[in-house]
Formats: sequence, structure tokens, C-alpha cells
Amino acid sequence: MKTNLWLFVVVLALGVLSFCRLDSLRQAFVNVNEIPKMFPGFTPDRVNVVVIRKMDLKAMAEEEKNAPGAKKKVEPKWKHQTQLVRESDKWFVRYPSGLQFPADKSLVKELLDNLRDVPASKTDVVSEDPAAQKDYDVDEKHAVHVIALDKSGNQLAYLLIGRKPKAEPGSTDYTAWQGVFVRQKDDPRVIRFDKSYWTVDADPAHWLDKNILSFERDKVKRLTVINPKGRWVAEKTKDKKWRLKEPIDYPAKSSEVDAILNYVSSLYMEELIGPRNPQSEAKYGVGSGARYVITVEMDDGKSKHTLRVGEKNPDKEGEVYAVVDDKPFVVTIGKYIVESFRKTVDDLKDTKAASKPASRPASRPASRPAGKGKGKDKAKPSKSGQKKK
Repeated sequence: MKTNLWLFVVVLALGVLSFCRLDSLRQAFVNVNEIPKMFPGFTPDRVNVVVIRKMDLKAMAEEEKNAPGAKKKVEPKWKHQTQLVRESDKWFVRYPSGLQFPADKSLVKELLDNLRDVPASKTDVVSEDPAAQKDYDVDEKHAVHVIALDKSGNQLAYLLIGRKPKAEPGSTDYTAWQGVFVRQKDDPRVIRFDKSYWTVDADPAHWLDKNILSFERDKVKRLTVINPKGRWVAEKTKDKKWRLKEPIDYPAKSSEVDAILNYVSSLYMEELIGPRNPQSEAKYGVGSGARYVITVEMDDGKSKHTLRVGEKNPDKEGEVYAVVDDKPFVVTIGKYIVESFRKTVDDLKDTKAASKPASRPASRPASRPAGKGKGKDKAKPSKSGQKKK
């Protein structure tokens, strides 16, 4: 009887321990959608404008230093300020001048998704002391400010983004420096947002879509190149090979033509210089007198792309000024790209292909005359095979 009682107690104790263990595991795997959010109800599709900015502490300190008399409050000055604007389903970087440039949609999507997912649970809070905000760079002077607005200008979110966590010296725990510290405007709580490799930069250049020209290389029908040494035109033949058409009709080295198309079919800029107008075209040499003009015509007979390359950028070695199609911007591209544009007609001529004889259809054996009947046209036996009489 006592044995059964002890056995019952042991089984009951194990059952309680198992239940506690399972409950703790259940709590550990919480549904992400059930985690309290910093901006409840926020959805990316409601956002029409995003403002990203960071204060210019050096300029503010200089102004405060030169302020006469008693100390006065210095108004915020912004070192960098970016405005992202949605038009239909596309995002643009809008500059103070009103100039707009396509934004990198993947970066914008990441930003909006992260604003939606910023947690606000107690386990994510690392500090509630306002004096400690500076230690995490989430105070207003040191943080990156991110403000999301809807079509009517109503504020949907205001996030202050600080520094990344720091690992202890000698630590091998790679998770120690993952994530970033954030804070909601007017809320003293500092949150550790566990998002790896997320960087928010207030510089407009960070948000630009640097892919300025893109097309399917295999669908190019005609390529025209103008460079300081002349002009040449190449066309793709029916057998998918390139042939010079101007100034001479001659087989072209396909590898040389393809090298040019490899660059321009997916062309990325180095830097956005400014708006494109007659004055800037003349200044940077990208107008009618451009050093290099590359024109690509597609096989649909309608689509065409033009790249104009001008002078070298004196401020950055290895860059040259350029414009693409009718886009209203002057940009710089890598100087190394221009090397392939310098090819002349002599460089393009494929002498090996020209020296090959034209291929002829294989000759067929002459058909023999039809015999009068089956076996009537058998060959006569040779003299050596004839029998002696």
C-alpha cells in the first residue's frame, strides 16, 4: 500500500514538472503577431511620406558658442535630411530644390516593414531613465529621426534610432552586438530592436536607386557608338552574330560588342550630381558635344536607349559625368566603363570570320538511271573474275 502511495506521489511530481516545462516552452515561442508593437495599427501601405534626418551638432555648437550674452536655446540644424515620397506604387527621393530621383524600393520596403515590427514589450526595454538615452545615442541630438506621414500629413510613427549594441572585449557571443537601440519620440523607454544588419542613414544618397539604365541584352538589335576616333554601327544578324554596318559592311568581333552591352545593360551610377539642363550639360560635357554617345536599339523596332558620357570628375579620380536617355539628372559613372567605348572599326573587324569561305550545301551523289527491272542494273564482273571457256 505504501509503495503504491509513493509511486503516485512520484508520478504526480513528474507530471507537475513536465507541465511547468511545457508551459515555459510555450511562453518562449510567442506568436510574433501577439508581441506588443511600438506603433499599433501601423501598416506600410498607409505611408505616403517618410522624413529621415540627423542634427548637425558641429554647426549648432558653433552657433551656441557665438551667441551673445546669456546662453540661448539653439534651434536644431540638420546635417542630413532625406524626404521619401510615394507616387502611385513608386518611391522617390525628393530634394529641397524639388528635384526627384527614383528611390531604392528594397531599402524603403525594409524601413517601413521595420517600423511596423518595432516591439514594445517589457522584455525588450533596456532602460527607462531619460538621462541614459545619450548612452544609447537615442537622445534627440545624436539619434537618426524617422518620421512617417500619411497622405494628409498625419504622423503615423516617429522613431529615434541610436547605436548598435557593443560586445564585451574578448566575447565570442556574436549575438551580443546584433540589433539596434531605438526609442519612440516623447517616450523615455529605450528598446533593443533585434534586427541584424539594419542601417538607417539620413544622407539622401543612401536612398537613391543607383541603377540608371537597364534592359535585356539579348533583345538588342543595333548598337551605335560615337567616340573621339569616329563612329560605327553594328547590327545583329539572323544567326545572332554581330556585323559592322557603318562605315563598312564587315563581320564584327561579337566579344567586343558584347563587352559594351554588358556594361550599359545594367548601368549603375557612382554619384548624383544635380539637375540636367542646358547649362549643366555644357558644364559637364554631356550635351550635343559629348565625348562618347552610346545608342542601343531594341529588336521591337521602337525602344531605344542613349548614354552620353562627358568630362572627367576633377574631384573624384576614376569617375566621369554622364546622362541617360531623357532623365533629368547628371550623374557620374566609373571611368573603367568608358574603356570599352573607345573601340574603333579596326578593333571591331573580325578578320578570321571574314577569311572563312562561305559554307556551301553538301553535294548529293548523282542518282543512277532507273533500270528496266529489279536486278537488271547489276555490275558486270571484272575480267579477272570471268571464267575461261
